[in-house]
Amino acid sequence: MVDGHKGFAALLVDFENLYYFIKNSVTYKGYDTMELIVRLLQQLRDHLEKVCMETTISLDAYADFERIEDNAQGDLYLLGFDTHNVLGTEHKNAADMKLCIDAMEILHTRPEISTFVLIAGDRDYIPVIQHLKRKAKVVRVVGFHGSVSGDLLTTLGQQYFVDGQQFLQQLPQKPATKPPEGTTHGTTAIPAKSHTEIAITPALPVVPSLPLKSPEEYKRLALGLVFE
Repeated sequence: MVDGHKGFAALLVDFENLYYFIKNSVTYKGYDTMELIVRLLQQLRDHLEKVCMETTISLDAYADFERIEDNAQGDLYLLGFDTHNVLGTEHKNAADMKLCIDAMEILHTRPEISTFVLIAGDRDYIPVIQHLKRKAKVVRVVGFHGSVSGDLLTTLGQQYFVDGQQFLQQLPQKPATKPPEGTTHGTTAIPAKSHTEIAITPALPVVPSLPLKSPEEYKRLALGLVFE
């Protein structure tokens, strides 16, 4: 035991899977994707430190970052992550292979690390999990229910699964969505334009009502002549 802790942990993130899961989730629609991911990663590290008694000293994230619109690498850098740009395709996330290779390198070069924490959920990670466990390492997987392979959970052991949902419970209120013009909100109609935007047609001049006795007077009225 070092400084009151059981040991040190390596955190390896299949960032591409995490990013697109949150971005496409109905639950988190309307929120900024990177803000949620930063919140999750910060609270996960606190959870490992305070609950699991494991200090995270190695942090790596893997994705084809060129395909991600947000400035993900900048945010991850500020959190202390090393980012690995792994080129993929529309049909294949290649980050899993690089993540597994790096996990094996950490296993053989950093003996002080006793726990491996993977943010991943594909069946592709089963072999590396099995190998790490055979080497007497603790392996934890962070994910969301319904997005993690059942076979992976069987290999891992349910007690080592960390539900990512718990780190996204206390979220700020979603930003208000501006209703489209001309629609109604409840029972109150929302005008398409404000009063100041409505063009006001000047009123026609009021012609005094006078008794008209002849066609000549009608002609004079049409020409805009003023009666005395």
